[in-house]
Amino acid sequence: MIAAAPSSFELQGEFAGFFRDIFGKRRMVLRINGEEVFLKIPKALRRELEDQIRPGQPVAVAGTETLDLERGRDTRTVLQVTVAGEKGCITCPIQVCAKKHCWRAGGKELYRELERKITEAGLQDTVKLKAVDCLDDCKHGPNVEIAGTEFRRCTPRDADRILAQLTGYPM
Repeated sequence: MIAAAPSSFELQGEFAGFFRDIFGKRRMVLRINGEEVFLKIPKALRRELEDQIRPGQPVAVAGTETLDLERGRDTRTVLQVTVAGEKGCITCPIQVCAKKHCWRAGGKELYRELERKITEAGLQDTVKLKAVDCLDDCKHGPNVEIAGTEFRRCTPRDADRILAQLTGYPM
């Protein structure tokens, strides 16, 4: 896939539900001015939302948009959702591999640096950080994943780049 550099997007509408597209992929559907907009949503974020959001609720979503130059269409990936009337927003978590190899190779220090940067930026109520069992790429650890985007051989110096991927803003 040949794609242009990703840009940020924000949309507001009514949550219509999660549906499968013609390829069997789960998508978040928003109704905006009578039209349905299908958005890619990472599995971890979808699972968090399934218990907290109901069809018909007004929501605001933000994420990244990438133009697929071969197909000539945009792909929008949701990274955070704000439900009307709720405090704060629900974001896709930053997953840091805590399996033995990654953790010993610097994952523990990376996790602590991400934690520090999140607190320093005042994002602790918005950005979720999770230590997960394994991201299945031990040879290239320490590994981090956000919304399906993998970061390999990470060090604490990569914390700003990882947070910028999630928030869409340079840290």
